[in-house]
Amino acid sequence: MYFKVSTITPCHNGVKYLQDCWGSLKRQTLGIENMECIFVDDCSTDDTWEMLEEMEREYPEHVTIIRLPENRRQGGARNEALKYVHGEYVQFLDQDDWLEDNALSDLLEMAEEFETDIIQYDYVHPQGKSVDDMFCIEDRLFELEDPEDRKQMLVSGVVACSHHNHFYRRDLLEKTGSRFPEGRLYEEPLFVYPLLFNAERIWISTREFYNMRSHAESSTETLLADHLEDHPIVQKMTLDFLKKMPQVMEIYSDEIGFYFILTYYIETMINAGRGGKLSSEMITLMQKTLREEFPDYMENPYIKTLDDRSLKVLETVEKPFPPEGKLTFFF
Repeated sequence: MYFKVSTITPCHNGVKYLQDCWGSLKRQTLGIENMECIFVDDCSTDDTWEMLEEMEREYPEHVTIIRLPENRRQGGARNEALKYVHGEYVQFLDQDDWLEDNALSDLLEMAEEFETDIIQYDYVHPQGKSVDDMFCIEDRLFELEDPEDRKQMLVSGVVACSHHNHFYRRDLLEKTGSRFPEGRLYEEPLFVYPLLFNAERIWISTREFYNMRSHAESSTETLLADHLEDHPIVQKMTLDFLKKMPQVMEIYSDEIGFYFILTYYIETMINAGRGGKLSSEMITLMQKTLREEFPDYMENPYIKTLDDRSLKVLETVEKPFPPEGKLTFFF
C-alpha cells in the first residue's frame, strides 16, 4: 500500500501523553488517508498496548502497531518500525511530543518543491524556546552534487544530528542503510550523520513544526547525565559505520575527523564538566581511541575554527587523568 508519509512513534509507558501525540496526527491537514502511523510498544508495563489497539481499531488501514517482547529503548523501537515503512517520506514523532496541525502537509509541499532528500526544520524546546538561533537561522538549500559543497555543509554546523526535526525521503534511508543503536541513549548520530553523505538536496527551514515536552519521566531529564558514556560509544559506532564506506572516508577524511574530534571527545568532556557521569576509564579510552583513529588530529585543517574552550578541552587528550578523579583538572 502507498502512503505519502509514514510516521514512527516508539512507546514506553506512554498512557499519560500518547493521546496528545495521536491527536496531533489525526489533526494533520495532510489527511489520515495519506498517512501511515506506526507505533511500537517497547515493553510497556501500563495500558499503552491497549491504547494502541484502540487507535488501530479506529483507523485499521492507517495505523500499524508492533509489540516488542523485550525492551530495546527508542533506537530499537524505531529500527523495528522502519521494517514496516511504506511511505514516500518518513517523520519520527516521540510519544510525549506533538506536531503542528499543518506540519506534514507543509513539509511534503516543501519536499516536492525543492526535491529534497532531507528537510531540517525548527522546533520548540521543552522550555518553550525556539532553536532557530542554534541551527535554522535562515531558509537555505544545500545542493550537494559537488564534494566541495558537501564539505562546506558538513563543517558548517547547520545540519544537526537530531532525529525528530527532519523529514526524510524513504529512498535515502534505504540507500544508506542507517539504523539506530539499540539499548543506548544519545542514539541519533548513528542514524542521521551517515545520511549526510548520500543526500543530494537538503532544505533548511526556519518554520516550527515540532513541539517537545519535558517531564520527570523523560530521558532528557532523568537519564542523559547518568548515561553520558553512551555518547562516545555511539560516536565511535558512527565512525565504524562510515569506515565501511571507503570512498566516503577518502574524500571526506578531514571533515569526518573533525566531526569525530568534536563529538566523540570535546562534546563528551564538556557534558561531563556540566555534571554528566564519566569514568576515568572511559576518559582514558577516549584519549587512546582518538589518537589511534586520527593520530594527526591536531593537524586537522578545521581545528582552527574551534573556540578557546574547545581547544582547552582538546589539549587534555595528551594528559593523564588525575588519580583523584577530579574532572575540574581538565578545565
